[in-house]
Amino acid sequence: GDTLSAGPVTPGVNVSWVFKDSAALRYCHQGFVELVHGAKGEPRLLTAWQAGRTTAEGTGEQWLFKAEANGVLPSSSPLVWSPDAAGPHHMVAGDGVRPAWSPTLFEDPQEPGRVWLIYDEGAARNGSVQHTGGSVYAKLSTDGGGSFGPPRLILGYDAWGGVDKVTMDQVRVTSDGKQWLLAFNSQCEGVAAATSEKQKSSRSPHGRGRGGGGSGAPLCATGVLMSDDRGENWTMLEGIITDVANITDFQEATLELCSPTQWLMLFRTTTGFIYKARSTNGGQSWGASVPTNL
Repeated sequence: GDTLSAGPVTPGVNVSWVFKDSAALRYCHQGFVELVHGAKGEPRLLTAWQAGRTTAEGTGEQWLFKAEANGVLPSSSPLVWSPDAAGPHHMVAGDGVRPAWSPTLFEDPQEPGRVWLIYDEGAARNGSVQHTGGSVYAKLSTDGGGSFGPPRLILGYDAWGGVDKVTMDQVRVTSDGKQWLLAFNSQCEGVAAATSEKQKSSRSPHGRGRGGGGSGAPLCATGVLMSDDRGENWTMLEGIITDVANITDFQEATLELCSPTQWLMLFRTTTGFIYKARSTNGGQSWGASVPTNL
């Protein structure tokens, strides 16, 4: 809704705390929830979020945490989360130096209990890692989110000459189930002007400012990562939206598959409107980015 209230909730809707700030963790953001399955096929909710020791985001002491609730949603009582809202909490990413951002959880449709955690981790820019995004990583759990393996690099900060990458969307699956898709954007604020000459020298001969793709893509861009092996490996589709360089602070790209070939991308701006772009060929190229009425 447009407003949130601490007053009475709608009948039939139950509210339970997953996390509450404390002296140890004073900041919380970007919660993500996924329905997953345990070893015996039992359904449960798994959630992840970013939290840090200070009230500001982007410090080195910013990690990803998780909690889980057993069973399906109850009809008359709040969910019971483990650990409880007061902690201690289960840390799943972060090293205490580079901030961890934007957790996405996704259970393999073909193998219940096989769960991916996709997230961003700060990379050094001008001697600092305290800025939004960085490189994109993934961790795999084979026990329904109980434990996660080591990080795997999906999309590095160094792509396009060095720029922060951010993912905040759900993983989408094509209608035939063969491809997994994830929207991303690059944070160009503060670096685009300083690197414009580098962009020009590295641009693909057939790049046209929109949809050029590859190493010649400008720093301000949004696009789609694709996996055709159920999350084991990811590649960046050639269709890259780059005309967003004219839009202030575009962020948080989200992808929707309207049909097998018709894709819609939405992203946040500071123009006062949500913007959109459409692809009619499965993400291989995109039309102009235009404002919606939202």
